[in-house]
Amino acid sequence: MKKKLLFACALALSSLGAMAQWTAPTPKLTSSVDEIANIDSLIFYHVGQEMFLTAGTAWNTHACLTDDITSALLWEVQAQQSYSNCYKFYCPEASHDHYLFRDQAPDVYTDWQSKNTTEGLMFEFVASDAGYLRIRSAADDPYFGINNLTEDDANYVYALWEMGWDPDNDDVNSSGASLGTNIGIFMLDPDVNSEYQLDWEVLAKDDYKLYLAQTKLYNRMLEGVAAGMEESDLDAYASYINSTDLDAVNEAYNTVDELVTEFAFGNAGEDNVVEVTTLISNPTIEGERSAEPDGWIDTY
Repeated sequence: MKKKLLFACALALSSLGAMAQWTAPTPKLTSSVDEIANIDSLIFYHVGQEMFLTAGTAWNTHACLTDDITSALLWEVQAQQSYSNCYKFYCPEASHDHYLFRDQAPDVYTDWQSKNTTEGLMFEFVASDAGYLRIRSAADDPYFGINNLTEDDANYVYALWEMGWDPDNDDVNSSGASLGTNIGIFMLDPDVNSEYQLDWEVLAKDDYKLYLAQTKLYNRMLEGVAAGMEESDLDAYASYINSTDLDAVNEAYNTVDELVTEFAFGNAGEDNVVEVTTLISNPTIEGERSAEPDGWIDTY
């Protein structure tokens, strides 16, 4: 799969981009996942909304999206050996410990507990025109699978619907329970509305950690240029923006952070104020009980 996601870095880059022209490469969120089946700690990334699959409201059960990676559910995609292109999505986290499933509505929920049933729990992947993944009921799912239905069956109409985001959804499930803001995930008929966003990417947890580190480095370099540094002062670190070595990216950030800080303090003045609040630590509480704290500490 190793495909680069087709969007530019969105974490504060838009605001910083106005400060200076920058010719260095920008971070790209890239999937390192080659095999999906039977791999744990996978994150489902919604390409259109640039958000992650998680459990939402309706008692923390309805599938929805979050832009907070720490709230994304980690999934184990379990291949069903008796079938082709047929998977269950299991979330082993202690706070969840459930399967993803769809119902007739067709809502998508994250809290099916029984490990012995297959109805509505079996999904398949199909490729989209853009090269991403789409998710729908597996053809052999006994409840929604196209192989087990005739046109007379009530569920036949839902068989080929795909999991995704509807810009016009009213943020309630079939029972009227609120899903909050417009982040609900449903099974949708791809032939009904071209505005439906149905493309997904599968990421390893470390893929996003790397992206955050790359973005942090990029933003700090941009701040240095905005403060008056020459790009040539930072050119040696530009290649780390797209490095796949997380430790190397973090080390580059630490060096760049020191260079930018030194430059900022060296050029500080009445007309060039440097914000130093973040360089101050709160008083420590080390020592004996009731002892005086050490006071404010300047970490610069």
